[in-house]
Amino acid sequence: ANMATATRFSFEPHMIGDYVNGFAPMADAKVKVALAAATSAAVPGAFAPIELKDVSLPCRGVDTVSLLDGGAYDNTGIEVLNSRELDDVRTICLAAGGIFKVGGYMKAPVIRDLKQANSVLYRQSRALRTRDMVQRFKDPNSNRRGSVFKLNTSRDDVEEPLKRRKDQEALDRVAAFVAAYQDINEYKGEELAFVPTSFDKFEEGLSRRLIYKAWWTTGLTMVAFNDDLPGPSAGTTPPPV
Repeated sequence: ANMATATRFSFEPHMIGDYVNGFAPMADAKVKVALAAATSAAVPGAFAPIELKDVSLPCRGVDTVSLLDGGAYDNTGIEVLNSRELDDVRTICLAAGGIFKVGGYMKAPVIRDLKQANSVLYRQSRALRTRDMVQRFKDPNSNRRGSVFKLNTSRDDVEEPLKRRKDQEALDRVAAFVAAYQDINEYKGEELAFVPTSFDKFEEGLSRRLIYKAWWTTGLTMVAFNDDLPGPSAGTTPPPV
């Protein structure tokens, strides 16, 4: 996320830049993958912005560009997929950027209010971007297929719209998937959906359960809303827990 232009900054195999400053050939920028990864980890408030120096962009010239984690601009990560050129690409989006907490929120007034306001802004952004992507899935003039879900998406969440549509074939696929693969929602009494993002090392058991939960919700939503995909009878092996 470009702090100066409030736009998504792209590190592509063939180009670098944003639509405000323009794009430069990646070969001329000489940027390493490690720098792009570090930029993606520059979480606002916790880490200083990454300064990209000596990159000549068409509408800016040679200057320093200050970049933050792309989540500051789009925490769903699906903005990059909005191009109609990618309509044939199957899209799987797991919204795992945080769950809004209703009620009391810390005790320090200033910090509390800032964190709450940030949570509200993120919730609104995620809702709008998710709604737009789902409309792409429903558009009869689009070939875009896929699913958008959260880490706490449950069987009831996917079955509710299927029941309204009376889509028995999809309901049968969901039932077969749930029968074949167990849903795991907790680790040592804590809901997996509420595990906070951290740069600390996770316990192996927690890591395995998070990976499995992401795999399970992906499979659940894909078999529910993508009738061209095989069900659990295909012999899929889940991640070890």
